[in-house]
Amino acid sequence: MSDELAHWLGLVLIIVSALALVWWPGAAMIRRLLASFDLGDTKSLPRPGLGRWIGRFERTLIVLLLIAGAPTAVGLVVTAKSILRFPEITGDKPRMKPEYVLVGSLASWTLAVAVGYIATLLIDQLPPA
Repeated sequence: MSDELAHWLGLVLIIVSALALVWWPGAAMIRRLLASFDLGDTKSLPRPGLGRWIGRFERTLIVLLLIAGAPTAVGLVVTAKSILRFPEITGDKPRMKPEYVLVGSLASWTLAVAVGYIATLLIDQLPPA
């Protein structure tokens, strides 16, 4: 196998593995973490389960941004989510407990950044193309 082929196969394997990790086991880990806290009834939310999908796409975006070498763009993702979530956790009758949003978001971001940086380190170890 040529070095170029080995490089590209390794690159694809690392990226697919990183994304699979943040999609399935990552979602399960965050769900278990949130279940361990008494953060209220999540079934009363307007669209239960939607947060799981948003989290998966958010983690995917963070991992891909880190692999692409744009770690500062991760700050834009965090800022955008914070701005969008603010009305849901404030006001007279907040729809969600702030603790639930904070714990879930921080766990999700931490997982995505860890997986993204590990993937980046592994990609750096690949033979040159």
